[in-house]
Amino acid sequence: MQKVFVFICAIIIASTTSHAQTGLHIGAQGGFNSVWILNQNNYGFQELDYSRKFGFLAGASVGYNFEETLGFQVDLNYATMGQDYFDLSKDFCNIDNDGDNKPDKVETFRYVDLSYIQVPMMFKYTSPRKKKQIVSVHILAGPTIGILSGAEMYYEADTLALFNDTYFTIPGDSIDYMVPEFYQTEATEAAKDYFSKVDLGLTVDFGADIFVTKNLYISPALRFYAAATDLNSKPTRERRKDIETGSYEGASRNAYGGLTVGVHYMLNSK
Repeated sequence: MQKVFVFICAIIIASTTSHAQTGLHIGAQGGFNSVWILNQNNYGFQELDYSRKFGFLAGASVGYNFEETLGFQVDLNYATMGQDYFDLSKDFCNIDNDGDNKPDKVETFRYVDLSYIQVPMMFKYTSPRKKKQIVSVHILAGPTIGILSGAEMYYEADTLALFNDTYFTIPGDSIDYMVPEFYQTEATEAAKDYFSKVDLGLTVDFGADIFVTKNLYISPALRFYAAATDLNSKPTRERRKDIETGSYEGASRNAYGGLTVGVHYMLNSK
């Protein structure tokens, strides 16, 4: 991280053209992120260990620089999020090889893939640029609205306790069984029914604006998002009272962080 900071500073010192501008700008961006679900909700099943998961975002932006250093930017992004899990669990195994009248603990996976249409609305601070500099440092921060556009969730387990990398997908109605409202319906619930339709949070972006021409600039940045609202739908926060399950431990929240690169063009700049 220190090397990146030194590199940016060196570019600023060595730059030889252009200066800061005000006015309208449009652009596009894409990013690669490490994604997380903080505080899992496993519907009363045993909690599983977290596994690494990655996602991406892509979209367009429009903004306006009111002054040399102050502006506002709105993005419209498609972003993938979610979480993978793995652990040894007895929830999906009926085999008792140990003879202790308890199901064996077997390799169990859970995969959660979520996609959102996100709209970050961010205030922007840009460091002043001298006349011969082509680079300025920026900070963007602001609230973000996310609309759930897609969801996939499924479990896999070594249900036969073979321990030979043979995994079976757990039927959806076995998961519905743990949610009181879903258990009462005949149809298997869609994955999207397990998650809230709206995801609200905060986006923060730290980076640089590198001017290629007077009006065209590239913006590499580190971008972070943290949700403020529960991603679990209301039915999945309930627990069945007729069977023994773990309690609901509170909100689960989306989060991600990674590298974003944007290309922007100043319109009617001054």
